[in-house]
Amino acid sequence: MKNTTLAIIGVGYVGINLAVRFPQFFKTFAFDIDNEKIDSLKKGIDLSEQFSTEEISNSGCIFTSNIEILADANYYLITVPTPLDSYHKPDQSRVLEAVEGLRDYLSPGDTIVVESTVMPGTTKSIRELIGRDDIYFAFSPERVSPNDNFIKFEDIVKVVSCDSKDKLRDLEFIYNKIFRRVELSQDIEASEFSKLLENTSRDISIAMMNEFYQGALKKGIDFKEALRLARSKWNFPNVDKGLVGGHCISIDPHYLSAFLESKEDSIILKARRVNDLMVSSLKERILEISKSGDKILLLGKTYKRNCNDTRNSRALLLYEELKNHTDRIVESFDPYTDKAKKLTDYREYDLIVSLVAHDEFAQLRKEEWTEILKPKAVILDFAQVTPKGLENQFKVYY
Repeated sequence: MKNTTLAIIGVGYVGINLAVRFPQFFKTFAFDIDNEKIDSLKKGIDLSEQFSTEEISNSGCIFTSNIEILADANYYLITVPTPLDSYHKPDQSRVLEAVEGLRDYLSPGDTIVVESTVMPGTTKSIRELIGRDDIYFAFSPERVSPNDNFIKFEDIVKVVSCDSKDKLRDLEFIYNKIFRRVELSQDIEASEFSKLLENTSRDISIAMMNEFYQGALKKGIDFKEALRLARSKWNFPNVDKGLVGGHCISIDPHYLSAFLESKEDSIILKARRVNDLMVSSLKERILEISKSGDKILLLGKTYKRNCNDTRNSRALLLYEELKNHTDRIVESFDPYTDKAKKLTDYREYDLIVSLVAHDEFAQLRKEEWTEILKPKAVILDFAQVTPKGLENQFKVYY
């Protein structure tokens, strides 16, 4: 494959991972309409904080907001957001706009690869939108999980689908440069559907644990201990309770339910409601174990651990709910969003609530917790970051 040139459309949390790695093997452009983001990347600054200045500057990627220079590319990888609209309906407009914007720069034999999450049939619709038989279309669902330590990027199994056998082999060659394993399919709609299955299944599993957790609280059962015992069975699901936000697990079920035309009693939508209600459930519990005028510190604002992304963050929503609608003194700290402060700047709290399991919280020593809390304070360790033995000094709820 001579003269392979890639153009990554959208340089967010997903696109930046491709933009940094692909230039080792192919000439690579990374395009975004956000001029501030592109200007930062040209200076070596990754606003998502996944890569260092050295990694960005030495990547060899050509960061640009000039769409005209993308005419030199022959593979276009679409990695733009696909959020929900104000009615919680799928909004695929950015994908369609991205593809439409490329129309005048496409040459015969070029390939458009949609990596953004879409409803099944969208790639086919895009082909019809472009209306050209000499352009190839493919779908390859992104599986990037920023700042996770659970799996290395190169160990992610990359699904790639295209209805052209020859082009599918070319895409396998391209993606194999940065992923060790590439799973191929000629069924694009099944590939689109698979992405929704992945995250919806996860959402439903967490909803199950959230419902178990709330049920255990009502019945006075130690959920943490019950879960520890249940996990001793070899096939028990490796899932825990949690706040579900972000731009994948809390979004994709709406795409799947819209595609399936699900009724309100669908397990997909029921699970969404259970997980969304965790904010009000936690709020009620915080009010139960605190009193008027108490000083409360919430730990975590982002939607997940070790990441600065606050999109659809349930932790941030809980903070806003408590701060604006209670008679407690509520503050919040997150090392990824409040960089001008340190946790050691906070003192004398009646209640601390852990919401996000950042390493910075999990690595706190017992004496550091003691410095932040009042002598008779309470901890609601929802994210399970407290060290062993702390319950000997403070009342700790889970």
